[in-house]
Amino acid sequence: MGIEKMFQLLMMLENRPYVSLQDLSRECDISKRQLYRYLNILSSHNISIYYDKNYRGYKLRAGGTLSFTKLTAIEEVYLTAPTVFFMLHQEGETVFKEIFMKMKTNLKKESKTILENLIDRITSSVSFEEFYKKLHYVILEYAIEFKTSLLIWNYLESNVIKVNSPNLVFENIWLLQDLENKNINIELQDVKKIDFIV
Repeated sequence: MGIEKMFQLLMMLENRPYVSLQDLSRECDISKRQLYRYLNILSSHNISIYYDKNYRGYKLRAGGTLSFTKLTAIEEVYLTAPTVFFMLHQEGETVFKEIFMKMKTNLKKESKTILENLIDRITSSVSFEEFYKKLHYVILEYAIEFKTSLLIWNYLESNVIKVNSPNLVFENIWLLQDLENKNINIELQDVKKIDFIV
């Protein structure tokens, strides 16, 4: 429930120039005390929220975008969200892909660290197989993009990847070829059709 309230809070701050504490508390249906806690949590993750005395309201500074990764405030919440919520949320896969693409085009050293920390948190709560099945396109590309990622590569090199899917689509044929060149064994279970889209 808490993470959903934080999403609601962020959306209000993004869509309005200034929002009073009373309005935030009323529309998010939380106490002012809890609201302060959420604001502190978001601020602790470099999401800049400040209070303007002239307008008597809260505002998300510069759209809440982190400078070096170009992530929006809501995307940053996904990086710090509870792992169960991330895995179950219907938009989780889409947002993770967007985060990954943004990080690829920005500072790779910092991006690699953030993504590895995220994956480490998720896989500490759910099995890597579950995570892989949900986000295998992104994870395979991530593993190739950052070849020094021990968390990913050690798993891929020492395990048979089992994909249970009737219609497995590899978005880029080079991705599969690159894995084959690295002698990574991909075992496809009950796959009726494989489409290669160049």
